[in-house]
Amino acid sequence: MTMIEPERHSIVAVTNYAAGQAETFRKMLLFTVEHRGFALTAEMRAQIAECADPEKLEVWAQRAISAERLEDIFR
Repeated sequence: MTMIEPERHSIVAVTNYAAGQAETFRKMLLFTVEHRGFALTAEMRAQIAECADPEKLEVWAQRAISAERLEDIFR
């Protein structure tokens, strides 16, 4: 019988949760930027796609709501 290692399972669960949060904020950010009529550069799209930090993506998504310029989002 194989035993489940709770510590390892917890790390996997936490990692998957963070990845899910990052994807949610990434989608929110892209939706908001598009809805506001901003045109992302290829570099900005890559920056968003490569970011795995849900907290940073959340900040960017919040800034996208009221940013006057696209550059203000990523400052």
